[in-house]
Amino acid sequence: LFVWHHEYPPRILSLYALPEGNLVQRFEPGYGGEIRWTPHLTLCHTWGAGTNVTNVALYDCDGNGVGVRIADTLLFSPSSAYVVDYPSWRWVGNQELRIISLADLSIVAAHARPDGLSVIHDIRWESNEAVVLSYETDDGRETNERIPVAIENE
Repeated sequence: LFVWHHEYPPRILSLYALPEGNLVQRFEPGYGGEIRWTPHLTLCHTWGAGTNVTNVALYDCDGNGVGVRIADTLLFSPSSAYVVDYPSWRWVGNQELRIISLADLSIVAAHARPDGLSVIHDIRWESNEAVVLSYETDDGRETNERIPVAIENE
């Protein structure tokens, strides 16, 4: 169980062991945002850092930092075991759509920018097996592309 104390900065996070209710750890994540458990028994902390910039930090059950990653736009998988990190509505340059594990913030899959992509309209998880990218092409066509996600033990 975690309790995130919002009263006064800095915000404090307390971790408790259940069912006893013993305090395991108390620490300061340092920023606001959102915190959630993952199936990997890590705490995922996300917070904004400007337009279309998101920071992701992971903590283990003892409150130790596992890692930090800067992302563009995030979408959690249905199981909350992974996030898809993708460029904002205009996908420029050589950025990749990346699937990131919330066990250790490693990139477990990546997909290059589709040819002719002009504007992203929607990205959604299709169960835990694929990400569907809906976008408009340079010539105005609406396109849906299914991107399989080959992740073991999802």
